[in-house]
Amino acid sequence: MADQTPPPLPRLDRSVLDGHREVLGDETVRDVIARFLDTAPATAMAAAEAAAAGDLVILAKQAHKLAGGALTLGLAALNDIARRAEHEAKTGAPAEAIAAATALPDALDAARRELQDYLTGLGR
Repeated sequence: MADQTPPPLPRLDRSVLDGHREVLGDETVRDVIARFLDTAPATAMAAAEAAAAGDLVILAKQAHKLAGGALTLGLAALNDIARRAEHEAKTGAPAEAIAAATALPDALDAARRELQDYLTGLGR
């Protein structure tokens, strides 16, 4: 029997950022990416701290914030993990919420690398 596990989500859907560039221009896209890269680590840390403390309300809020930023930039894998953490926290599934929140730092690190590669491709 064939494995029916869906393929992993891409870390970065470049077409999302390319679409933003067409509408907003390179400089604005650079600024949006820079803002995300400046704020996302603190958001992920706040989610991890909330998970460690068992505070599902704060975990859900921080995961929601991270998911929104990830979705805006085409970071499908990070968005998926953050949305899962948010959903599990809101539905009262602490073990699952904590597991998803624990995966956020690695997913964010991978997303950061992808965004930096994208920015390198834009040049100046």
